Amino acid sequence: MNEAEVLRLTDVVSLPDLLERSPRRQGTVALRAILSAEDGLSGPTVNDFEERFAALVDEHGLPRPRFNADLFVRGRHFNADCLWEGARLIVELDGGAVHRTPRAFEEDRRRDRTLTAAGWRTIRVTWRQLRDDPVGVVEDVRLALRRPNATTPTL
Repeated sequence: MNEAEVLRLTDVVSLPDLLERSPRRQGTVALRAILSAEDGLSGPTVNDFEERFAALVDEHGLPRPRFNADLFVRGRHFNADCLWEGARLIVELDGGAVHRTPRAFEEDRRRDRTLTAAGWRTIRVTWRQLRDDPVGVVEDVRLALRRPNATTPTL
């Protein structure tokens, strides 16, 4: 899933809709397991960066986020690297290979803007930050999890 998104092989068609239309296609069981938000699992990690972040979260007693969580906001699909739904907090693990292109830079800002307007907070963490300042990363995430979401829009 992550690789398909990195290579931009996905489109705006919702995966749950596709599963509903083609319930017996090869791979649907595995895809349903990945997309399941109600099963209480934290979701799969797909790379060393996520594994290292998961280990840090566990080591410091933070609640486990959902990894590679699907989120639908204002008609758009987002895939959050790490999602704490109750706190409306997303941690994005930004590797240079994926996030340093001009297109990715623009899309990341558009994504953050849309999510912030909808009441979500995003913390972006680089590999270097996770490697060189893991305690600082944990402290920031812990504070964000404790702090009520001040950006929830009021209408």
